[in-house]
Amino acid sequence: MRHPARWIASICFALAASGSHTLAKPPAATANEAPIHTAAAARADLEELYERLQASHFDLFIHRPKTEYDQRYRTLRRQFDKPVSHLALQVALQKFMAFGR
Repeated sequence: MRHPARWIASICFALAASGSHTLAKPPAATANEAPIHTAAAARADLEELYERLQASHFDLFIHRPKTEYDQRYRTLRRQFDKPVSHLALQVALQKFMAFGR
């Protein structure tokens, strides 16, 4: 159920709004918010996002070295260990994108 253009666009629009660079574990879905992304799907979306950032960004590593990005990627990927809500996934991916700021 991925719509890359749609979620990439929503991430880009929210990039300016994300202020915190701390990496908190994405919240699990609550009873009122059904998990709609499996852990595997969340990890796949993160992988696709990181690959696209590296391929399309003019100089992704200008403010932070690749080793820091790779560490942030591995940490976030490990945290996707159970189903996650759409909102929680969007927030986690937006924070990942904003990491280089």
